[in-house]
Amino acid sequence: MQEEREKFEKFLVRMENDKRMKQTFKNCVSGQSFFIHKALLYVPGWVSQYNKEEFCCVIGMFALHPIHSKKYVNFGHSSQYLRLRGESIDKRFEKILTAKDSEKTFVVKNFLSLLKKDRTGIDYYQLFKDFCHWDHPDHFVQDKWAEKFWKLDTEKLLKESVDEN
Repeated sequence: MQEEREKFEKFLVRMENDKRMKQTFKNCVSGQSFFIHKALLYVPGWVSQYNKEEFCCVIGMFALHPIHSKKYVNFGHSSQYLRLRGESIDKRFEKILTAKDSEKTFVVKNFLSLLKKDRTGIDYYQLFKDFCHWDHPDHFVQDKWAEKFWKLDTEKLLKESVDEN
């Protein structure tokens, strides 16, 4: 897993230095299959054939918001920083969590503009892995994101209930 993460991060650097490749991946977040098919030419061989579309979309998001966090955090954790600054984003984040597999790129991309404005980093490798499992019947990705996003609320409630007793 660490080896794959390193390959992913090297790819981000490579893409960042290639304007044509960067533009090709930026176009992938539009959701139009034409752009994804064009970007497939750049996808490295270590990416599973079943995950190439997710790879293209996540790399495209990086091309739009090139602040990569190496802190091994999920998108919910990155988004939590906006809540801590008083941003009213709960409903927008709920929309992400309830998005279907076919909608995830669009809703995450729209939310990305808030993170970009705030200069909040995203662990794009983790986002890629999460996108690959988005449609899992247990919804474990969405559960993890929600847990991190609302973590402080939960901790605060637990502390208040302990203080009351």
